[in-house]
Amino acid sequence: MTEHYHDFGDTFDKVDKDYISYGAIAVAFLASGLSESDIPYKRISKEDVIKLLKDHNLESRLKKQEEYPF
Repeated sequence: MTEHYHDFGDTFDKVDKDYISYGAIAVAFLASGLSESDIPYKRISKEDVIKLLKDHNLESRLKKQEEYPF
C-alpha cells in the first residue's frame, strides 16, 4: 500500500492537474454514492480522530505544518 501526504517541499509546480481532476471526480462519486446508500455509517468522535492520527504518526507532522486542529 502506498501512503500519500503533503510536506513542506510540496509546491504547486509539482501538481499533476489530471491526477487532481481524477481524484476530485472519484471523491464526488464516493460522496454521491454514500449520500444515496442504505448502508449505515457513523461519525467518529473527536477522541477517535485523535487516536487515529496518533496511530498513523500524523499528529506530529500536522503540528509542524500548523494544521493540527486539536
